[in-house]
Amino acid sequence: MATMNSRLQSFLIPVVALFLFATCVWGAEPPKLTYFYDEEGMRYLTLRQTSATGVEVITRWASEPGSTGVWTGQGIRKDNAVSFAAVVDEGQDRGSYFIARGGESKMEILFKPGQKMPQDPGILGIYRRVSDEKRLQLARKEYQAADERLTMALKEAAHAWTGADKTVPADWKARWPALLGRWMKIAYQPP
Repeated sequence: MATMNSRLQSFLIPVVALFLFATCVWGAEPPKLTYFYDEEGMRYLTLRQTSATGVEVITRWASEPGSTGVWTGQGIRKDNAVSFAAVVDEGQDRGSYFIARGGESKMEILFKPGQKMPQDPGILGIYRRVSDEKRLQLARKEYQAADERLTMALKEAAHAWTGADKTVPADWKARWPALLGRWMKIAYQPP
């Protein structure tokens, strides 16, 4: 009887461990992503649920064709508000704290009250919810503007650049598809 219990125990422990591991892996939901867009400022806001109350806040600017800026913060969701600050290296000051208020259709980012002379990274304002179709449309529009700018620059380079630099446009044309692919991964991530 003791041998049977010992065999059962040695079999039962790995089975329970495997069950717990499988529950964690297969039962885990992918992080919830919510996308917003500020048409006036050409700014994108992404809220990514990292835990039950944890939220990652990502703001991306499409300032000029082919260029973009990104600001990332982390915070805590409480009801319909997210309190957050910039992501920084360990030991550094996180700077200003912000509050994002709203719901499913829009988000408004404000400074958290009680701060002295807060620093503004340019993320304040109202962002409206954007569908996946609209995000794809905006990414294509950004691509077209960047592609037109590149074409104009390459035409100008063929006439204005010196002989030693004339190989650069051909090299750029060869590298552009790979760079475009990387840029599109940043600008548009399909659902």
